[in-house]
Amino acid sequence: MSFKTFLVETNLSAIERFLKSKARNEWLEVDTFSIYVRKGYHLIQGKIVHCFDVASIEADEGERGKGKFKLFMTELKSLLENHTDLRGNITMIFVENVLNSKLVESLPRMGFMSVTQSDPPSFYQELTIDR
Repeated sequence: MSFKTFLVETNLSAIERFLKSKARNEWLEVDTFSIYVRKGYHLIQGKIVHCFDVASIEADEGERGKGKFKLFMTELKSLLENHTDLRGNITMIFVENVLNSKLVESLPRMGFMSVTQSDPPSFYQELTIDR
């Protein structure tokens, strides 16, 4: 089974379950890391927006830098953009308080914008939603 197939079958099902639930936050096991997610609201560019928050990521040192988080974020964005029933009113993905310098550098390359005056840095990405 390819990594992408594993991710879609296993990890996104955990995200789908979370999005369908009434829970506002939850720790999820995603491949080789744990990720704390939340359905939250943030002030971005002067507007309060409903976001899918990636609040914390825990990964073993040996598992970092292999592209798994990037692949997860790509699949998460696709899931949210293409499934109105799961997305609800969520219009952005928000990654908060990024402490890993490599992740700080890679998030903008993945299309994320930096939150102004955020220390530690936080990032957001608007979903492409047909209105």
